[in-house]
Amino acid sequence: MNYLKLINNFWTMNEVYSFRSTEIALYFYLLKVNNLCSWRESFDHNNQKVLSSIGLTDVRTLNSARNRLKQAGLIDFKTKSGSASAQYSLKTYAKNVEDYAEVSAEVHVEDVSSLVSTKDKLNKTKNNKESKKENPPTKVPPKEKQEVGNSESEKSFKQLTQIEFYNSLKPFVKEFGKQTVRDFYDYWIEPSASGVMKFQLEKTWSTKGRLGTWKRNEGKFGVKTQTVTKADNLQPEILGPWAS
Repeated sequence: MNYLKLINNFWTMNEVYSFRSTEIALYFYLLKVNNLCSWRESFDHNNQKVLSSIGLTDVRTLNSARNRLKQAGLIDFKTKSGSASAQYSLKTYAKNVEDYAEVSAEVHVEDVSSLVSTKDKLNKTKNNKESKKENPPTKVPPKEKQEVGNSESEKSFKQLTQIEFYNSLKPFVKEFGKQTVRDFYDYWIEPSASGVMKFQLEKTWSTKGRLGTWKRNEGKFGVKTQTVTKADNLQPEILGPWAS
């Protein structure tokens, strides 16, 4: 009989049954007695001797402990009516111990797999964060809104020259009329103190949208007229698409 195997079986089944202190004391006492008996298949032992050896006083507590150990498949015992002793035998194969060991192994494998999977996910997340820190995404500046005609549409309205702005108005003469486009053009090319044309000072620009607003407000504000100064006469006149 293998002493170590018996002990291992006991602690394995303890995971299932959660033995009480009296049951633990009884089992290891019986191990000791059977060892002294040179590991017999069965041996007799006095109930009072068992009680005093493991610190019990009530035989009912002893009976309860023996029954639980028997249910777990760790021992077997027989009592005789009127006898003060019981016959014990220790089981080298505890009930369900192999099944429990297999289940424990499967659970362990699942736990390890889960830990490995979780570790891999954490490593990927960490690597992604480090990669983002080392190679931050390049911020692309937002494009300025523009709708300034056909040939000039690829160029920001803030970069248009007066001639290019004039060309951008050509497609809208038929829709809005020559005079409307002429007034619109004269208003928006007015330079600021720094020489920047008025339309270039806007944050966004949509020629068609602004022409539509201009057209709707013509009846309200009338057509704007400009006073021509000598300085204006010195500049070459730019004839718009409205010129006949």
